[in-house]
This record gives sequence, structure tokens and C-alpha cells, in this order.
Amino acid sequence: MRLFTAVILSVIVHFLLVFLLDEGAPYFETKRPQVAEVELIETPAAKKSPAPPKEDKSKQIVRQSLVPKKELKDDDEDLARFLSADKQRVKKEMQAAVSGMTQNRAQGNNKALQPDKPQQQQDKKKAQQDRRQATSKDYDAENIITRTMQEQRQQGYDQAPSTVGEALPQDVSIGSFTALNTDRYVYYSFFARIEELVRFRWESRVRQVVDGFDRNYILGVVGQKNWVTSLDIWLTPDGRFHSAHILRECGITKFDQAASNAFREAGMLPNPPQEMVESDGYIHLKYNFNVSFRPSSLVYQE
Repeated sequence: MRLFTAVILSVIVHFLLVFLLDEGAPYFETKRPQVAEVELIETPAAKKSPAPPKEDKSKQIVRQSLVPKKELKDDDEDLARFLSADKQRVKKEMQAAVSGMTQNRAQGNNKALQPDKPQQQQDKKKAQQDRRQATSKDYDAENIITRTMQEQRQQGYDQAPSTVGEALPQDVSIGSFTALNTDRYVYYSFFARIEELVRFRWESRVRQVVDGFDRNYILGVVGQKNWVTSLDIWLTPDGRFHSAHILRECGITKFDQAASNAFREAGMLPNPPQEMVESDGYIHLKYNFNVSFRPSSLVYQE
């Protein structure tokens, strides 16, 4: 009886195990995490508009000088080594022989820069008409005298030779006027205003320094080479002078001081382009001041 009971229980137990293993298998299996398949599609990067070309700070900025049309040549795509108000290509690069703020003038037998005779006749005729129109009613002696003096000064100014105010490379030959290949510089007008405010201050200070030198020192030292001072001028965003940093001394301290003090005396350089403000909050202007003093007249003086 006991044996029979044991057999029955064993059968029941095995039956239950088989049932549990068969029905409960899914619950005991290791479940794999569900993975969502994602198809990677390479989307083309958004096309960015090309950045505007950066200004080449290594190029020299020169003052605009009007060149006779016959000296110009057709535009080409080659970049020029100078920057100025407009793009210009000339048949031959040259520079005026006389120092001063760059200006081409009709002088002497330089017919290339002289206006046409019909234009001269028209200007003369108009001036005569203006004088005839002056009646006793609106006659103003003081105004006429002032206007006449201005005309005489302008006439004398036009009769002066062409001048050049930049220290140009040695391969630019000397001529009767200045003709350079230039590309347009976006901020030219700002630099032109700076030159008008700074140049005459610098020149006057240099003359004062030279006048204070001994004659022998001028002949033996000053006149023997070019004296170049390199400056980094810092301006505030509104154009006020902040500081002058000498990047390279020329060898004569007073020449270095003349350059930095010219900016300090100018004080305010109006309407600077805000695009020139750098990350430190200042506008940086790099300048080279070149003093080339040739005291040939002193050689013959006793």
C-alpha cells in the first residue's frame, strides 16, 4: 500500500514538473531588450554663405591719386599690392619725386595731367562772367579781395609739382607723378581722415626735432639712412585716442616720440568703422613712420 502511494505521488510530481516546464518556459527565458532599428540618413550640411574675404593687413594703404586716362590699362584679375579708394590698374607704376601728401598736379610741361584747352577756356570765360555780374549794389570789396587771394593761392598750388607721401618699394621708379596699381579698400575714407589729422602734426614735430640737431649730426647721422618707427595705435570704439605702442624703434627716440605724439595730439579720429573693433574692445591701427632726411642744401652752406 505504501509503495503504491509513493508511485502515485511520484507520477503526480513528474506530471506537474512537465506541465510547469512546458507552460512556464516563456516566463523563465532571458528576455532580450527590444531594439528599434534606426536608418541613418546623411543629410547634406546646410550651405553656408561664403565669408567675406578678410582684408589683407600686410598690404600698404596709399592715398588716392588721379592718373591720366592714357596711363590706365584694362582691369585685370591680378591682385594689386596696394590698397586705396578704388581699383586702379596702370601701365607702369611710378612715384612723384617730391615729398608731401600724395597729390598729382598739372605742373610745367606735364601735359598728361593738364586739363584740355576747351575746359580751360570755359573756366576762364565763367570767371569773367562772374566778375561782370558784380554790380555796385552787391559790391563787397572784402569778399572780392578774399576770393582773389584764394584763387591766387589755388593757382600757385596747382602750379606746384606732384607729391607723394608714402614710403614705396624701391622698384617703384621716380616719375613726374604717382601711378600705382591699387585695389579698393573698404575703410579707405577713415584712413584718409586720419592722415589729414595726423600727418601735418607729425611733420611739424619732425622738423622741430631736426632743427634742434647739430649740423654735423644731421650730415653724419640723420642724413645717412631712413628712420622707420612702427606703431600700434589703440583707439576706443568711438575713435578717441587711447594709447600708442611702439612695435619697432627707429633709433632716434625723438622721431619715435614725434610719431606717437602726433596721434596723441590729434586726440579724436571721428567715425571709425565699428567692424574694426577687435575682441579686446579697441581699434588697432598699425603704422610705419618713415623719416628720410636728405640735407643736400647743408652741404654747400658754410
